[in-house]
Amino acid sequence: MMEMPEQPVTSTNRPPLWLMGVVIVAAVVSLFAACAAAWLYFTTEVPESEPPQVNVPQGEPAEAPEPIRVAPTQAQVAKTVGLVQAVLARVEAYRAEHGAYPDLPSDAAGYAALDVFLGDNAALAVDAWGNALRFAVADKAVVSAGADGRFGTKDDILASRTGVANK
Repeated sequence: MMEMPEQPVTSTNRPPLWLMGVVIVAAVVSLFAACAAAWLYFTTEVPESEPPQVNVPQGEPAEAPEPIRVAPTQAQVAKTVGLVQAVLARVEAYRAEHGAYPDLPSDAAGYAALDVFLGDNAALAVDAWGNALRFAVADKAVVSAGADGRFGTKDDILASRTGVANK
């Protein structure tokens, strides 16, 4: 049997083993920190703040304070668009089955409540801001009052057979 000559030990271009261990530990710690941050982000509830109290001196008629305007988030708008489309699909299915839109009593502004029409699915009739969706009788559309909670303003979200729109 032929013996192999002994190879001389030489340094290579590899980093030392302790350095690779430090890199691996740093990567594991970073991964843990990212998971912890994501968990905190998705599980922490942000408390809603109370509106400021307005002290009106006695003797003067109290004026209603101007509501605090909060810009709607993209998630709230997206959720509400999905809701108005889902409710409109139910209204259109009713129209296809019965040959007419549901006969819903409307208020003076021409909006009808949808909770009776939806029955057990009445939870669908609430937008992302907690306001009830309405059926615009003249437009044959499902409408959300938007972030300000008032119908007929520019932030309303409307779904009709022609599509979804912000007024």
